[in-house]
Amino acid sequence: MQLTQPKQYQLVYYASLKLSKVERNYPTTEHETLRMIYNATKFQHDLLGRKISFHRRSFSIGIPGV
Repeated sequence: MQLTQPKQYQLVYYASLKLSKVERNYPTTEHETLRMIYNATKFQHDLLGRKISFHRRSFSIGIPGV
């Protein structure tokens, strides 16, 4: 996402990752980690020298019971 003038984020790219049969059996937290690594690798030419952060849709990574 890219920050625009009035401090709003604008989507810049979409990316898709097809998981293998083994990867489909991974826990959700590992799925999210795979996606972050895939995207960082795919878009590394755009990310080099910039501060980046990953935003995720699910809340599977967190403190249990909270």
